[in-house]
Amino acid sequence: MLELIAQNLAPIMFAALVVFLLLGYPVAFSLAAVGMIFFVLGVFLAPYSGGAVNLSWPLMRTLPERIYGVMTNETLLAIPFPGGAGAGASRLCGQRPSVTGFAPGL
Repeated sequence: MLELIAQNLAPIMFAALVVFLLLGYPVAFSLAAVGMIFFVLGVFLAPYSGGAVNLSWPLMRTLPERIYGVMTNETLLAIPFPGGAGAGASRLCGQRPSVTGFAPGL
């Protein structure tokens, strides 16, 4: 039974993600929780997988470096700035963002 679970971790992980999302958890938290849970399962089930799963605890030490690498990515840092600039400009000029204001002109 453990061999079957170890060799089919990907479909089980997808099903667990769907269950988490259907329970109403946010996507980011669901992805993080399912990833961490299945990492722990993968480490414990790696000996039963017949070489299909190669996970070990030292891989967990690389997680802070990967998170820091994503946070310092300049391209991803630029994503919120146009929205903030638009919000600041609308407050500065005294305009309200309104969909109904320009929709009749279409």
